[in-house]
Amino acid sequence: MRVILFGKGRMGREILEVASQQQDIEIVSVYDSKNIEGAKQNGLPPADVCIDFTTPKAVIENINIAWKHRLPIVVGTTGWYEHLPEIKQRSNSGEGTILVGSNFAPGVNLFFKIASLIGKFINHFDFEVSITEKHHIHKKDAPSGTAITLTEKIISNTNKYNGWTLNQHEQGKLPIKAIREGDEKGTHIVNIYNELEEMEIIHSAKDRKVFAIGALHAARWIVNKSGFFTVEDFYNEILS
Repeated sequence: MRVILFGKGRMGREILEVASQQQDIEIVSVYDSKNIEGAKQNGLPPADVCIDFTTPKAVIENINIAWKHRLPIVVGTTGWYEHLPEIKQRSNSGEGTILVGSNFAPGVNLFFKIASLIGKFINHFDFEVSITEKHHIHKKDAPSGTAITLTEKIISNTNKYNGWTLNQHEQGKLPIKAIREGDEKGTHIVNIYNELEEMEIIHSAKDRKVFAIGALHAARWIVNKSGFFTVEDFYNEILS
């Protein structure tokens, strides 16, 4: 599998390292803000798929470049989801293929399924829910895309909450607390509680390689597919 990588940050470096250990994966080119103009002017080298871990401001441009060259793209960047309906419409109209995910770690995607069950559960029992997420001090978006996805899984399966709030409490909203500290690689906590019971479900990433491994698996899966996909589609097929 020949991969074009957008992004030379923390996740880009992890993907390069993981790919270097796989005999059937070749990173044919890496682009960031310093050399992306060359890609726009001279085109991309032959490849099977693109992977994007850049910044919210760069994502749409990178998607457009990949699609111009008829390449599918896996996007792990978060913080740009206000553009997601437009990208989904364009993809489903045949303009290009994309797989979007807020978190590619296998354990987190199991967590998403648990979150859906939590939403159904609190329709029948009197529990409150809160979410806490912790990341390194350099993470630009808050709350994290993973925390938002967890929240949306709960909200879409319950009539208890009609939205979420960040670092505050509001009636009818599921509260998310975002913490930025040190080199924290990513911890998400869902707390379910009432006066009689309390339960915490925690996922902690011990190494960023887990995200790179998941993204490369998703990239392999999307080759030769057409349309709009999420990382959940990839894991659903694995579990089916």
